[in-house]
Amino acid sequence: MERKKRIGLGLMSGTSMDGIDVVVAGISGQCTDIRLESIAHATFPYNDQVAARIRDISSGRSVNVHELAELDFAVGEAFAEAALRLVESIRLPIERIDFIASHGQTVHHHERSRGETASSMQLGEASVIAERLGACVVSDFRRADIAAGGEGAPLVPYADYVVFADATKTRVIHNIGGISNITVLPAGGALEDVGAFDTGPGNMMIDIAMRTLYREPFDRDGNIAAQGEVDRSMLKTLMEDPYFDVAPPKSTGHARFGETAVHRLLEAYPRSAPADVIATLTQFTVESVVKGYRRFVSAETPAKEWILCGGGVKNKTMRSRLEEALADIAFSTVDAYGIDSDAKEALAFVVLGHETLNGVPANVPSATGAKRRVVLGKITPYVKDGRRA
Repeated sequence: MERKKRIGLGLMSGTSMDGIDVVVAGISGQCTDIRLESIAHATFPYNDQVAARIRDISSGRSVNVHELAELDFAVGEAFAEAALRLVESIRLPIERIDFIASHGQTVHHHERSRGETASSMQLGEASVIAERLGACVVSDFRRADIAAGGEGAPLVPYADYVVFADATKTRVIHNIGGISNITVLPAGGALEDVGAFDTGPGNMMIDIAMRTLYREPFDRDGNIAAQGEVDRSMLKTLMEDPYFDVAPPKSTGHARFGETAVHRLLEAYPRSAPADVIATLTQFTVESVVKGYRRFVSAETPAKEWILCGGGVKNKTMRSRLEEALADIAFSTVDAYGIDSDAKEALAFVVLGHETLNGVPANVPSATGAKRRVVLGKITPYVKDGRRA
């Protein structure tokens, strides 16, 4: 097996759009023989103008080709700048970076589970990143899985399996980003036994409501949710979304749980106190996660350990309600395994980019619904002085 150690740089901005996560890591090996060492990580916010343009386009409004193409390059510049800032801060010579794995910024994800043609778009032009950092870039990870009949999501289960699979314990790895997704790792299971799906909204609807009602980017520590009362009528309406009854594999995004959904909700409940709206949306995330787990996972592969990651880990109200609802499971975070919660998703794409360069298929058909395993991503080489990086 390939044992050469590479230095990879992972770039990721999730559906919360709260910043660009950058991680530098050492990686060697293939498949279950992978050895991974996180070296440094940081999160850098978008500038306000770029962030506003991303949210505007992601809301589903019609855009012209010029606007979309221009933003693609602007996001590429933002990703490159974030990467350079981290590399410079740790005094790592840029020549030491062997490859960059960039997930990009999702602005569109149309799930196949809606009965329509699946499609997904991530912005952040790879050629810009390659040129600014002088290294080859692996990007556009989702489309190969979609072409093979999958949802194109979730993609991190491969990395979850490599890092967290256990011979004796069934584990759930739960990422609470803009969208909430879980990876189920059966005790002693093989890669084909792994299950994963998007359970529904994570922080996305809460963040949108916070910007609308409080002019704040998110509910820090879940403090606003803790002050409000859950509106049971509103919660019932939210839980009636047919997505929650669709069996995996499935994925979702802004089209279902984004700006339009939140604004419709606020119009339908105009007299609700702002804190009650935040409390209800927080409870909505918790109940949709629990419903997905109880309905599609626990009967066959009950978990003994639940490992949290993503921005939602910092929402104390959400976390305490989730632990209360699943009181029979031991909870921890990826930090307990030496991985910073904020770095975990970007680190996963270092794994996926490394496997792309190795020619190893890294989608998980049992999670995405693809007909077969495929090599993910597209490689943008960087050539300097006649030599390919």
